[in-house]
Amino acid sequence: MWEKLLAFPQQIKEAVEIGSTLHAARFTPHARKKDTGFKSQNLYKNIVFSGMGGSAIAADLLKDYLNNEIKIPIFVNRDYFLPNFVSSESLLFINSYSGNTEETLAVYEQAKRKKAHLIVISSGGELIKKAERDKISFITIPSGIPPRTALAYSFFIPLILLFQSGLISEKKEDIKETILILEKLKKEITGEKENEAKKVSFSFLNKFPVIYTSNSFAAVAIRLKQQLAENSKTLSSANFLPEMNHNEIVGWQFPYLLKDFSVLFLRDKEENARIEKRFRISQEIIKEKTEILEIWSKGESLLARTFSLIYIGDFISYYLALLNKVDPTPVEKIDYLKKQLRM
Repeated sequence: MWEKLLAFPQQIKEAVEIGSTLHAARFTPHARKKDTGFKSQNLYKNIVFSGMGGSAIAADLLKDYLNNEIKIPIFVNRDYFLPNFVSSESLLFINSYSGNTEETLAVYEQAKRKKAHLIVISSGGELIKKAERDKISFITIPSGIPPRTALAYSFFIPLILLFQSGLISEKKEDIKETILILEKLKKEITGEKENEAKKVSFSFLNKFPVIYTSNSFAAVAIRLKQQLAENSKTLSSANFLPEMNHNEIVGWQFPYLLKDFSVLFLRDKEENARIEKRFRISQEIIKEKTEILEIWSKGESLLARTFSLIYIGDFISYYLALLNKVDPTPVEKIDYLKKQLRM
């Protein structure tokens, strides 16, 4: 897992290259469909990403990242069924890292019937076999790693393709800055005995982590929650401002396990002034009950700031796994559940 985390900046480079090469060839190395590539942007009414777990969180991140730019709605589907609005005017990314996710395979068949414009992303399995058989555009990504460590492929390939479609602006400079920021963070983490991620992991040890951030970074907090579960084998919670101020903040009056909480705020220098004030007041309320930590995003572009928080969070989950004396890579409970489902 350590090596996979360190390889993440390089993975972004590979993902960008895959996305750029695929469109330049109009997907011809990866599909046999004659009318591959994108339709005119005016023919899409919505974009849908369908996947589960590590394949779906990238879609949440894309949705948050593009929220203030893209002019058609993005919907993230985590289910056996597609929403009724999906049609021939939908651009539908179907993502399953293994290619064998049962929910995603079920959605694939529905998407064909609805005649949505399909793009499949997977490392192999039944999904790629079906796409190849049906002459559906597909993108094969490197195999042999846990889905949660394939985030760069699941995020940056669709990002590049959305730009090539004319739906969003070019992100070349922002991607370049993101890689530089992550390389810098990697040097800090590997070169310093004490670092930000390690500090937070010690705070989380034997505690129930609570993660708060602004709505703009909701997917980042969810990613950290997922990483704590899969890597650290630790339960946690995540909530977002301003919504948290309308309900959950009251719950801090009687947190019966208050001695076992550790609260982390994910912050950003571009926060709206009202959100910044809400953070400050929320912290005043919570600090009477438990310890509070903050991590601030790094970089100038929204893309760099988003992935700086993700990268630090991934290392938090890694260090906490070591403190919990568990191997971060296996997910035995998920493997057991899948085995039982097959019976």
